[in-house]
Amino acid sequence: TEPKQPTSWFTSHWWGEPVVKFLDCVEKQAIDRGLVDVHTMQPTGARQPFYWVCAYANNQWKLDEAISSDPKQSSFFRAMRLAKGTLMVVDLHAVCYTRVWCCFEVYSTMRSMHADYTYDVYTAFAHSERMNSF
Repeated sequence: TEPKQPTSWFTSHWWGEPVVKFLDCVEKQAIDRGLVDVHTMQPTGARQPFYWVCAYANNQWKLDEAISSDPKQSSFFRAMRLAKGTLMVVDLHAVCYTRVWCCFEVYSTMRSMHADYTYDVYTAFAHSERMNSF
């Protein structure tokens, strides 16, 4: 994208979830973090939050340019280093946690990022009252 946009949040997910559910999670996290107004969806700060999403950030026809033999040299890891945190979008069956890249992203978030880096977990699927009470 031109001009370059600073990454606010790195998104970790599996593309098996419906895109609308993915977007619901991004929107909810932006509201919960106070990044956008809940009624207008306009930014509350000086600038719009930017979410790094691999399918849109990487040229899907040239993925070899984004991924090398060293995962810490990948566009994924570099984007995480620039972000304030990771937004993990969990699908209905948590398939994301069976995907090697998603596991690498969780590991990197927990072990390699700066001290104030955050890890937010969202799902757009309904929760039971019992789940909400934790």
